[in-house]
Amino acid sequence: MNTSPPEIWTDPTSPPTSPLRSSSPSPSPSPTSTTSSSSHNNNHKTALTQHQHTLVSTYLYHRGYETSAMNTIVELEISVRRERDEPGVAWLRRELAGAQRVLAVHREGRRKGEGRLRVEVERLRRVGRETDGRERDVVGRQVVEIERVMGRRRRAGVCLR
Repeated sequence: MNTSPPEIWTDPTSPPTSPLRSSSPSPSPSPTSTTSSSSHNNNHKTALTQHQHTLVSTYLYHRGYETSAMNTIVELEISVRRERDEPGVAWLRRELAGAQRVLAVHREGRRKGEGRLRVEVERLRRVGRETDGRERDVVGRQVVEIERVMGRRRRAGVCLR
């Protein structure tokens, strides 16, 4: 009875592949995926321009890191209260101070991003009052999308629990 593992043939000219990765090429974006705005290329339909998308992305970036930093601070504060070892407490307090600095940076970034988005929404509302037809509809969709991202509007059917 042979107890050695079976030999698997591999092509010596191809680079090694991870068993978790497929050797097939990655899927390319579909040429049929379109956006309602031609100024940027996302895989979902959006009415936002590239500039508005950048404003929203910056806001969401800082909001995500702000949330993460707040969670880290809570965990570190709990750990400081539970820690009995004096060097461990000192290390945790240094980490806590660093996390608080990170929180301050991202909180300020989120506030600035929120302010820029508010200015953009006001500009869009002025444009919407001065125009009519299709352009007014596009501006209205842009306002709704920005306000939804900022939490000012809820999508229909979203559970609020």
